[in-house]
Amino acid sequence: MLQQSDIEKLEKFSRGTATREEEHYVQSLFADYEESHWLEGQLYSDWNNYLKEHPGEDRKLDHLLGRIHHLIHDREAQKQKTMARRLYRWYSAAAAILLVPVLAGGILWMGNQSGKQVPMAEERVASTLVAPLGSRIAFTLPNGTKGWLNSGTR
Repeated sequence: MLQQSDIEKLEKFSRGTATREEEHYVQSLFADYEESHWLEGQLYSDWNNYLKEHPGEDRKLDHLLGRIHHLIHDREAQKQKTMARRLYRWYSAAAAILLVPVLAGGILWMGNQSGKQVPMAEERVASTLVAPLGSRIAFTLPNGTKGWLNSGTR
């Protein structure tokens, strides 16, 4: 049988006036015995004893038990939502921390690359092209002019 203190904790829990420790105790009772019918049987027997002692009152345990289960499952659902939100916030912050510097660095690098011009030779360079005998060579000068050399020419 449940102790009188357990019954009082259950009643406080169902009214919403239980302390945090009492709430954890009631939740652990239902979590430990949710699959077995031990707790439910204990509550039914205690309730029947209460009804025998107070015959004029008409109360049902199903409502109390359903309310307690509903409160526990609501809190579990809220914890799961909270965990999902925490993970989402953590991943968003990590992505922002990693992505922002990479984007900023890429933009700066692209800006530096577009500002640079290909250096052109400012001094004149003399080169000699030689076309060996029996060959013909195509060439392009630095200013874009294209030309051909016949065999045996320079």
